[in-house]
Order: sequence, then structure tokens, then C-alpha cells
Amino acid sequence: MKKRIVNNRPICFFALAMALGLLVAGICLPYAGARVLAVAVMLIAAGFLFIFAKGKCVYLTAAFTLGILLLSGAFGIYQTKRVDLADAELSATIASEIVENDNGGYYFEVENLTADGQGIKGSATVYTYILPEARAGDRIVFTGDVFSREFALDGSFLSSYKTGNYHRVFADDIEGAGAGKLKFSTRLRVSLKRSLYNTVDDDTAGITAALLFGDKYGVGEELSHNVKDSGLSHIFAVSGLHIGILAGVFMLLARLMKLRGVKRFLLVVGAITAYGALCGFPSSVVRAIVMTSVFLLADALGRQRDNLNSLALASIIVLFIYPTEFFAVGFKMSFMAVLGLIVLSPPIEKRLKFLPKGVKQIVATSLAVNVMLYPIMAEVFHEFQTLFIISNVIILPILPFIFTFSLIICGLVLIIPAASPALLAQTVAVWPIKLVSATVGKLAISSVAAPAMGVGQLAYFFAILWLSRYVFLPKKIKVPAAACTLTLGVTAMLLQGILT
Repeated sequence: MKKRIVNNRPICFFALAMALGLLVAGICLPYAGARVLAVAVMLIAAGFLFIFAKGKCVYLTAAFTLGILLLSGAFGIYQTKRVDLADAELSATIASEIVENDNGGYYFEVENLTADGQGIKGSATVYTYILPEARAGDRIVFTGDVFSREFALDGSFLSSYKTGNYHRVFADDIEGAGAGKLKFSTRLRVSLKRSLYNTVDDDTAGITAALLFGDKYGVGEELSHNVKDSGLSHIFAVSGLHIGILAGVFMLLARLMKLRGVKRFLLVVGAITAYGALCGFPSSVVRAIVMTSVFLLADALGRQRDNLNSLALASIIVLFIYPTEFFAVGFKMSFMAVLGLIVLSPPIEKRLKFLPKGVKQIVATSLAVNVMLYPIMAEVFHEFQTLFIISNVIILPILPFIFTFSLIICGLVLIIPAASPALLAQTVAVWPIKLVSATVGKLAISSVAAPAMGVGQLAYFFAILWLSRYVFLPKKIKVPAAACTLTLGVTAMLLQGILT
């Protein structure tokens, strides 16, 4: 029997075909005819496969077609929500802090926007030169122009689209109109942040909000710069790290309550899903919830779990719900980081036998994630953090305690507002993050320029795949294959540079 080069994982191949369909749809987005043609070609291909290959791989054409239809549908639905109004009579509820621009103006987010008495779908960002005498949670009335954002597959639009922030408003004559009504999750976040900023210093409040909800509105420019350069940005992006900590806490509670099987599964999944709702279900959280749920369900049913299939299933679910996320930087970083953990972390850890177990795991994890994310970091940020291992070795072992303590204290204050003085403890809880980010992030060598790889990214990832344990070939073939792939990638990068 012929030996396989890779295992047959239909879920993984379905996810890849679906991603390819989204990519094609993104390229052809302005041209409806091209998208229809692509779907027609896939239907014909499916017919041939069904007739001549006994239906083998038909699911790949279905996945590709699904990707095209999902993005086309998202684009079509968004077009129905567009508005373009001038000098409209508007009212809305402030849903964020009021932030001052560099040009002396202000901006803030609003919910429940109405124009000339008619409700407008989605939330909006208001820009004005008038400082409103109101705060988050207050209703305001004003006049202004409303424009919908142009549908585009770039970072600026996608980050707003994901949160339902479809519109921009340029406002005049803002007046307060009493208390407004916010979404439950927004109301909780606003209430907690108000208590934080009234009780502790701005940096502590900003770190706490970012750590718990991924809300970086209140993180100052200097602190943000230090956190990024120290390689700790990932702790401010709610993801698998946070979901894993929370799941671990509730797993411990389940053991103490002597819950097993399905009951334990329901408790843990219910807790992490509620937390995801509070954070607004960013793609990294949805991915982490799906993967954690798959792992827990496998354990509850006594089945063996497969990390690659779990990641692929998570990507299918995320992209089915939010097809535009395929083009978002956050989505790419989230999924590639987990792929790095799956593919690179075990072999790296084997080569670090000289380190203590805990340190070895953190170093292997940090290296695996940063090696896998390097092309994306270089493409988007044009720099790379060099001292990330030092920061992570110090912070990651204590992060579960910081995160859990913060959740307990902040949860207590949300339930009993009179307990807000307890938030003073957050100053001590987040002090290690302040210290490490300020110490490491300010070093001149903490961040270095990184040239974008362009088309070479694909070769980089394929080389890693060739060398991984998921490709069943001897080393004498793997190493030359990886080297040839990298050579082709470098050649393509050089040609790209010459042509541009």
C-alpha cells in the first residue's frame, strides 16, 4: 500500500477550500459576473467529480462555493444598510469614552442611532469639535451628516464592520437628552470602566480593561508602545490565552463540585461563552471557544482529540459567521499563532531539555508563536520584537493569577457597586505588567525593523509545513524540499521588488 504524505483530514481541506473561495470572492468583489462565473465553474467541476470520481472531493467544490457565497452575501447585505444624509436631526446613546483628536476635535462611538425619527442599522463613530456635556450611557441629540463606510477588505473597515460600526457622523450642536439605553454587554463594560477610572490611576484602569475585555481605548500612547515593544501585546487581545485561563478556573470548580462528563462540559462552555459575549465575540474568542468546546466534548465522550481538526473546525465556524474576518489581521494572527503552537511548539520543546519544565514550555510557546507570526508582523507593523522571551517568561507564569484576581474583583464591583474601593487592589495586581513593559519595552533593542516578505510569505509557511511532523517524509527529502521552497520564495520576493 502506498504511504501517505499527509493524513486525510477532510475538515482541514474543507477549511482550506472555503478560505480559497473567500480569497477569490474578495478579488472579484467589485465584479458580480466574475463571482457568478467562479460558482458556475465549481458546479461544473462538482458534476465531473461526481460522475468520473464517484463523488470524491466534491465537498471541496462545495466549500469553495460556500466561501464565495458567504462573502458575496455579506457584501450584499451591507449595501442595504448604507445611508447618506446631510443636515439630519439625529439622536443616539454614547457607547464609549470621548477621545480628543490631535486636531483638537473629539470622537466617540454611539448606539441606537436615529435620523429624522428613523432608526439606522448598526452603530456609528461621531466626529465633532464640540465637547459634549455627556458621558457613556447618556442620550444626546444633535444635527449632522451621516455617511456609511465603504465596504472594503482592509483593516480600517474590517475592525469597524466586525463590531457593527457601519457609519460615520460629523456632528454639530450636541445637547444632552438624559439617560440612554445600551446593550447589556456594553453597559457592563461602561459601568466597570467608570468605576475603574474613578478609583485607580489611568494606566491601571486601562490595563485592567484591556486585559479583561480587549478594550484598549484607555491605554495611553506610551504604555501601549511599551507593551508592544516588550512583546506583551497578546495579553491585551482577548484570545485563547484568556479563554484557557477561564476554562481552567471553571474546570477546577467543576472538580470541587464533583461534576463530570456532560455536566462539567456545560458548566465550562457556558462560562466561556458568557465571557465571550461580554467581550463582543471577537474572532479570536470565537476560535478559542470552539476549540475549547471541541476538546472538552472529546474528553466528555472519551474520544481522542485532534488539534488540527479542531483549529480547522473553529476557522469554518468563525468564517461562516463572519466571512470578512478572513481578510482581517486579527484573524490571521490568531489562527496562525495557534497553528504555530500546534506545529512548532512540540519540536522546539524537545530541544530545550536543559531548561526547567515550566520555563521550557513558555520559551517553546513564545518561540513557536513568534516564528509563525513573523511574516504577518513584518507585513503589517514593519517591525519585530526581539526580547519577547524575557517578557513572557516573567509575565506568563503569573498571568493566570492576575487575570483571575481581576475577574473576581471586577465581578464583585459589578454586582455590588459600593465595593468599588476594592479596585484599589488592581494597582498591585497589574504592577508586574507595568514594570516589565516599561523596563523591557524602553530598551533600544526591544524592537527592530523587519522587511515585509510580500509573496515570500507563502513560501515561508510552506517550508515550515514541509519540516513539520504532519508531513510523512524522511528528513533527506524534507530538508531539501523546505530549502527549495524558501529559495523560490526569496526569488519571488526579489522579482516583486524589481517589478515594483
